Amino acid sequence: YTLIKSSLLSTETQTTQSPPNESTQTKTEKASKMFFQKSALSLLYATAAMSLLPEEAAGAGSNLRNKSRRLKKSTKCTIAVAVELRLDPTVDPGEQFECEFDEINSPNGVGGQIYPIKGNPSQMAEFKKMFNNGLIKPGASELEVGEMEAMYDGTAVILNPNANVPDHVTLPEQAGRRLAVTKGEKPILFVRVTDVNGLVYPHSAAVMGDNVFGTLGDPVNLKSQLFDCSHGQLEVIPGDAYGKETVPGVLDVTIDLDITNSANDRYIIHNAASAAAVAKLGFSLPGPYQQVMFSVEKCYTGCGWAAYAYINSWMSVYQAQYYFMTGVQVHELGHNFNLAHSGGLDGATYTDHTCMMGNPLYSDDVGKMCYNPAKNYQLNWYDSAKSNFKVYDGQSISQELVGIADYLNNPNGLPVTLRLQIGDTNPPSGAYFVGFNRAAGANAQNDEADDEVTIIETGNNGEGYSQSFLKAHLIQGESYTITNFYNSGKDLVVTANTIDLDANPAVATVSLQLGDVTPTDPPTTAPPTNPPTAPPTAPPTDPPPTNPPTRAPTAAPTTAPPTNAPTAAPPTNPPTAAPTQSCSTINDSNICRSSTWCSWSGSPKKGSCGPVDGGGGGESTPSPTASPGGDGGGGGTDSCATTDKKVCEANACVWSKGSCVPPAMDLGCSSISDLQTCLDSGC
Repeated sequence: YTLIKSSLLSTETQTTQSPPNESTQTKTEKASKMFFQKSALSLLYATAAMSLLPEEAAGAGSNLRNKSRRLKKSTKCTIAVAVELRLDPTVDPGEQFECEFDEINSPNGVGGQIYPIKGNPSQMAEFKKMFNNGLIKPGASELEVGEMEAMYDGTAVILNPNANVPDHVTLPEQAGRRLAVTKGEKPILFVRVTDVNGLVYPHSAAVMGDNVFGTLGDPVNLKSQLFDCSHGQLEVIPGDAYGKETVPGVLDVTIDLDITNSANDRYIIHNAASAAAVAKLGFSLPGPYQQVMFSVEKCYTGCGWAAYAYINSWMSVYQAQYYFMTGVQVHELGHNFNLAHSGGLDGATYTDHTCMMGNPLYSDDVGKMCYNPAKNYQLNWYDSAKSNFKVYDGQSISQELVGIADYLNNPNGLPVTLRLQIGDTNPPSGAYFVGFNRAAGANAQNDEADDEVTIIETGNNGEGYSQSFLKAHLIQGESYTITNFYNSGKDLVVTANTIDLDANPAVATVSLQLGDVTPTDPPTTAPPTNPPTAPPTAPPTDPPPTNPPTRAPTAAPTTAPPTNAPTAAPPTNPPTAAPTQSCSTINDSNICRSSTWCSWSGSPKKGSCGPVDGGGGGESTPSPTASPGGDGGGGGTDSCATTDKKVCEANACVWSKGSCVPPAMDLGCSSISDLQTCLDSGC
């Protein structure tokens, strides 16, 4: 045990110390050698630790809940900050501060273990304050714990009530890994977790891999959406598990835990899954992967979340069906990229539906949506098209914008996001951003304010992790006033002057006016022009006679003869033809099969919807007794044959699961107001 630990420390020293004249190739070879040496030693160390501390580290199961003990002196953990995606957007537990231990400092000898940090209210408030002020950098800052600072009770790191938090938080000069990598190839490992009773989400590893990496042709997934939003600058690839994977990028693990047991919270389950992955792979996580995604069958204890992720980290966890929803995937990876939530006009934490960091799209293949102007400024995908826009007191300035979908279709080099500032003065922490929310391309399925100008406020100058809020979205001709702009005593008026969707690329022109506009040139002082030389003509001597009045109005119209009395009963209209055209627009197998006149052929994901086959080889359909949309009331066959949500609803049709259908074909989705019930019912 001691020998292996000494060897591990030796590899750390060798990795960080290199002769100044050493070649790049030699350094690379040495780093590679050290990585595999450390991985092998880490596994041996974990084995030795478990042999010495059976109650504390024996396997990936219930024994992870070890008895109370104090951590050894000078132990350090990396401060991790978790953020949950709550199913109820009105519930906001806020950021949760936790300790991530490596294999040397871990209480059970296994790297990647996570434990909540618990302290008194003033200590936890200090964590929050330091985090908001940038003094705690998740995934990099370290917390010193030891005999006098903290006690590990098997489930959490308990701070000594007398410990002063700032005294024990450090940011190493070489601040460890940099996980918020948003360009280049991004290897991701997806871990499919099965519990001791065989509970696992009922999608095969192949289907799960397809929903994340698109390996079987899934049209919209994590890989495709991040690639499209970044315009090819970020490419997710299946992580190589060196022969241990079930399918490319997917690792199956089994944990010795009953996830339905109320004693097993998310920390215990996550640590068991992480330890099982380490044992199977033979090295600590994240290892060669930039991100690791864990999928569990369902949440049974401390629920209310669809998924959670760690800021500037490698970890995210998904329960039940939420793993395959592209909006949830892109949202959680956004946290790994150091992005915070996006609040809406109502001030709630994540109700900005123009941004994936707001309430995401809860769907499998409806996920073509990116981020808002503040997040776009923070990311490095649009560096050549983001602008620090200067406004000046007493002036009105105009600027054209394009949407992110046209970032590469932008011959005039127009910006996609404006960060507003007064003159050459950098904006304060609470900066404002303006963008054009073009609903096209990677952002085609945007959920709010399509093709409008949006105004966002966020902290940290838009350069780091900070909650943002949607302040306004403007159609052409509308304005929004920011009162006392940046404490200048002046109001800034932002106006959407024009929005031209017919242009290529589509362009929005905005004007920004700070304070009262002063004329750029003084008025002219030239004398008025000379009066006309010719006098006006003389008035006529006699006024012309007016025309005589018209004759009196004509007599009232004669009374029309009454129409014949109606027959005893009006004839019924013949039944309308079944909406065969609507079937072809349905892209969901459940909606198609629920219809009286449509049928689904092929696999659930790759099939197609068409009219019911009458059995004689031709296309015949049942004849409903009434038109699905009623007579003249909208919702008819042709009016519902559209793939545009707004056109669909304007025609009194129902937008259900990405398809436009007549009201009679709605599964009742529109009457469900609870998100979980909606998803459980197939809506």
